Amino acid sequence: PSDLGKYSNVIIDEASMCLLPAVYFTASQSSKRCIISGDFRQLPPIVQSKNKMILDLIGTDIFSFSGVEESFSKKTDCPYADLLSEQYRMDSRICDLISEIGYQGDLFTSKDRVADKLNYPELFNDSVIIVDTSPIYPFTDRDPFGSTSNLVHALITRNILRQFIDFPNSGSIGYCAPFRAQTKLVKKMLGDDQNLK
Repeated sequence: PSDLGKYSNVIIDEASMCLLPAVYFTASQSSKRCIISGDFRQLPPIVQSKNKMILDLIGTDIFSFSGVEESFSKKTDCPYADLLSEQYRMDSRICDLISEIGYQGDLFTSKDRVADKLNYPELFNDSVIIVDTSPIYPFTDRDPFGSTSNLVHALITRNILRQFIDFPNSGSIGYCAPFRAQTKLVKKMLGDDQNLK
């Protein structure tokens, strides 16, 4: 604290990921106000322990601890919190998909949102595409660290990525998977193809 000094205002962003002790310490550095922002429907604090007592003490985020999350869930007034409900980032169909699941239908796409002018392979011309792999019996495997991978899904991912690479002006591509083993498998399948890095 002596190295940092005091501030009139402190802003803590992405606070849903912050451990409570870190939030308390950072807030204590303000002499006038502390503004805490973040989304408790996204990543929680990362606590590398399975000990229930530790998880109960520091595994909860500031929004849950302060009652903001409960107020949002029950749609009751919370005088010291506000919801930013208008978004510009996602296509409206993607927003609609997550709005009902995570935001009780309160998240919507701005009418002022301007979409990028991109071209797509005809098969992927919609903004939300769900690939049902159940008819081809995909199976999962675990690596020595317990991380899961799925060969069928990795092959499908590689083939989809190749479709976009061969199509001009289709924009950038992001790939994410919840398991490290899966991302490693996809990287191996992509090999040395510089277009798919």
